[in-house]
Amino acid sequence: MNPTFEVKVQEVDVRSTRFVCALVITNPADEPFEIIDVVPQLPKGVRLYKAVDATSADLSRRRRDVARLVSERLTRSAAHAHGDANRPWLRRAVEDPELAIGTAAEATSVRNALGLGIGSGHSDPMLDGLIQLLSEIETARRNAATSGVATLRKGEQHEAIHVLRASRSLLNVNSYAVAFEITFRDGQGHDAQRIAYASLTVAPGAFPLTVVAVATALLGVGLSVLTKAGALTIGAATTAISANVLAFPIAAVTALIVFNIIDFTSLRSQLKGQISWRSATFVGFVCGFLNERVLKAMTALLG
Repeated sequence: MNPTFEVKVQEVDVRSTRFVCALVITNPADEPFEIIDVVPQLPKGVRLYKAVDATSADLSRRRRDVARLVSERLTRSAAHAHGDANRPWLRRAVEDPELAIGTAAEATSVRNALGLGIGSGHSDPMLDGLIQLLSEIETARRNAATSGVATLRKGEQHEAIHVLRASRSLLNVNSYAVAFEITFRDGQGHDAQRIAYASLTVAPGAFPLTVVAVATALLGVGLSVLTKAGALTIGAATTAISANVLAFPIAAVTALIVFNIIDFTSLRSQLKGQISWRSATFVGFVCGFLNERVLKAMTALLG
């Protein structure tokens, strides 16, 4: 028993703190094995939002689809056996919510009540086959619920999906290591465990970092003004700042625009692990201290 597994991590969106972790387990060997349990081991700051068994979800979807086909086939077969004039009534009867067909037993009961049972002279092999398929799907669902998560034969895969929610820091990037403990059982009844790992990275929110960028832009433009004026006294500094008072809101707006361009475009995905108060400070200071050059560069870039 040598299963392979892979954890695929995807953000719900770049602003969300939710992550979809899809654990894909594959059996490359000839011997089948049973997945007994999948337990996520979550660090502090990460909690389980929702868990979805893809196999069970797929069986549920198939059961609904087959039940719908059974209803449609019942209407067609009954209309063929009893006359098309009864088709509207039959359709309303089969699709009535109180008579909705959800199980093979219900389908069999309705089939017999409509005189379409096996050996009745109006039996429909396709309808019988659909009811048999519905019964097999129900059996598979019961087996999955009682015998473990899933049984994998050669080449088969099982996907367990966990939606996780991670805590966000105010100014720093948070990184988490998540483990999934998988318990297997081979044909001889021997249990084994494997662990699959995944990493989550949560960047700080946009608003506090924007505030940092704007604040450092004001500091940067102030330092630039004082440096150019050579102001070494409080009086000279006050005069220099008063003479360049418009440079401060210009620098603040420039930092606001530049930082949000970085934070809300594809650059964010490339710099995700580096977007923190330090990067916001750097962007803000450059936009303030070198405001004229930044504006010239933006003008040239925009044509």
